[in-house]
Amino acid sequence: MAEHPDWPLVEITAGTPELAGFAWQMIEGMPKVQEQVFLHRASRTLLLADALFNVPSPRGALARFVSWAADIGGAPPRQSRFGRLHVRDRAAFIASVRAVAAWDFERIVPGHGDVIERDGPRVWREAFRALGG
Repeated sequence: MAEHPDWPLVEITAGTPELAGFAWQMIEGMPKVQEQVFLHRASRTLLLADALFNVPSPRGALARFVSWAADIGGAPPRQSRFGRLHVRDRAAFIASVRAVAAWDFERIVPGHGDVIERDGPRVWREAFRALGG
């Protein structure tokens, strides 16, 4: 929290009042990334930052190159190359991915790209299938 003293950051714990109605899961196995995933139970919506990208195919040469380099553009929704490279403990990572897949959600709101309105658990599992998820 010292990195951003002006931000009103709240430590996330099981009793954090701001998270009433939410479930959350740290995506383990990526110690330098510290990715967390949230489920808003009432709307059955999974809220993400960088765990999964659903960015449309880009236009323009530079955008296409950056998208290709990061492996984030076009279908299907997936983890970025940056994310995959930061997995250090595959078993812990997969356990976290599977814990999220067991939640009751339909919609996924990624931090980058289009909202996925249907079949959230299937999309989530397929995004991580190559890593064993």
